[in-house]
Amino acid sequence: MDKDRIKWFNDYFKKDTGAIDAQYQEYVDADLALIKKRAFQLLSISEADLIDVPIILLAPVTLDTKNPVQYKLAKKDDLDEMVLQYNQSLVTMLFLGHDQLYYYQVNIDHRFPFLANDVAGEVLYFDIINIEASVELDDVIDARKEYVDLQLWLSDGGALPFRLRERLFTGELEAVLLTKEEEKVLTKLRKTIRERRILK
Repeated sequence: MDKDRIKWFNDYFKKDTGAIDAQYQEYVDADLALIKKRAFQLLSISEADLIDVPIILLAPVTLDTKNPVQYKLAKKDDLDEMVLQYNQSLVTMLFLGHDQLYYYQVNIDHRFPFLANDVAGEVLYFDIINIEASVELDDVIDARKEYVDLQLWLSDGGALPFRLRERLFTGELEAVLLTKEEEKVLTKLRKTIRERRILK
């Protein structure tokens, strides 16, 4: 157990706002590299089975109810922009194969890091009949959070739900619903599924 890492997370998340620290992303990137290895092992795949880089989604989800997820609104130095950071995540990785979409999810507490609840599976592109994107609030009257969700509806009537975004709701009407990264993810996924279905 890395005591320095635990101390850093505890100190960094003492305040819910502040300047961004690059160390946070370094820790998260190291976690994602470890998670990708677990995903490959559970899915029995390698880089050779993929046609593109994986799509990686993170959403703040509490792993241990006794220790709820902590948030921090961190300000970027060079931009007038705030980034929502958190010490626990639900990580989703989508791997684009030649004939199928591989998916993997796991909960992680970034402080340690501690991983649990791995789920891995695959679905043929041909079996995906609808790609649904939605933007919702946690409460219409007193909204605090805004969600962007993706659901892949399957030919057997089932669905695969994935969360693209969970962020604090600003209360402002926005002409652009998606961030550039979210739009990129949706476009890549839709394009791949459409093209691969036609090939069949």
